[in-house]
Amino acid sequence: MFPHSLVEKIILGENPIKVYRAYRKMTQQKLADEAGVTSDYISKLEKGDREGKLSLLKKIADILQVDLGLLV
Repeated sequence: MFPHSLVEKIILGENPIKVYRAYRKMTQQKLADEAGVTSDYISKLEKGDREGKLSLLKKIADILQVDLGLLV
């Protein structure tokens, strides 16, 4: 279960990667390091400037401890 405020942010259009990353109290750099990409790449994913490969999104989902479907 996630807090109502988190779900609301996603419903209102915030990027799910950013929302779940913040919920897990992770920086972009920490997520990037664990996912094996740059923080710039994570930033572009969160802004919608890039679409990640499914394998990377699965890895990010695992790191953030969420189902892949919640990120795509």
